[in-house]
Amino acid sequence: MRRRMNHQPSIRSEMRFRYRNRVRECRLRGLIISEAELSRRTGIERTTLSALENNRRFLCIEHALLIREVLGCSLDDLYDRIQPSEDAGARGDR
Repeated sequence: MRRRMNHQPSIRSEMRFRYRNRVRECRLRGLIISEAELSRRTGIERTTLSALENNRRFLCIEHALLIREVLGCSLDDLYDRIQPSEDAGARGDR
């Protein structure tokens, strides 16, 4: 496996700072009460779902498509764009 020579963040890590997921909201709106039930229906580990719902892991497209299929929601429903904070611009963070 090759490492990145430049020290720019990967696209995936950039997306993590721009979006948060709304898996929990969609699960509850879809009337699936437990993570265990969503895990059973999607085949995604319950611990992974917990990490996704608590935004400790980024919702990858593969998981998003499985969840969308089971919950009957759109991909747009599963992601929420994070507004950049004013102090991040002042520090030069992006």
